[in-house]
Amino acid sequence: MAKKSIGSGDLPRVIERVLTLGGHRFMARMQREHLSGPTGPDSLSVRTGALRRSLFSTVARHGANAVSLLCSIGSNAPYARVHEYGATIVPRSAKYLAIPLAAAKTAAGVSRWSSPRDFPGELTFIKSKLGNKLLVKFVGKKKNKRMIPMFVLKDSVTIPPRLNFENTFNQEADRITQEIRLAAKTIKIQARRGQGR
Repeated sequence: MAKKSIGSGDLPRVIERVLTLGGHRFMARMQREHLSGPTGPDSLSVRTGALRRSLFSTVARHGANAVSLLCSIGSNAPYARVHEYGATIVPRSAKYLAIPLAAAKTAAGVSRWSSPRDFPGELTFIKSKLGNKLLVKFVGKKKNKRMIPMFVLKDSVTIPPRLNFENTFNQEADRITQEIRLAAKTIKIQARRGQGR
């Protein structure tokens, strides 16, 4: 069976397909290499999955001969920029940031409460021997009474850059560019062969 040749008029369609596949490849790579854990210098653990779901790739074709690609982080994950470039977080309406400790988090590592104010019980402020400011709850009575740390209070928290979105996108963009050049070269060669018939 003879292969169907590609004409010069097919170039926008070919580019559109290359961009679509490249965008999907980029999203899959981000999810696999940087958003599947464990949390480290260039990856994040999955907790709610919102950041993974926020990645999207859109190819919009304008007119007959123009193709543009939009590949961006979705607005439903406003903290994506923080993980990409890093940031120092400071309290806005309170004196301290309340960082949930193990007893205040689910198995997925998500805080059970939006803030200590939502905690359904009494929390007591203490200062540890190391100087850490803690909110703890006490359980048991008298001799059996014990303390469970729930939140540590911080003046600020510095989050390092680790998402690697931009570097991954640039690498995929280089590959897409090469694929488009190859497609254009193939079409040009086929067009010349057609003219020589």
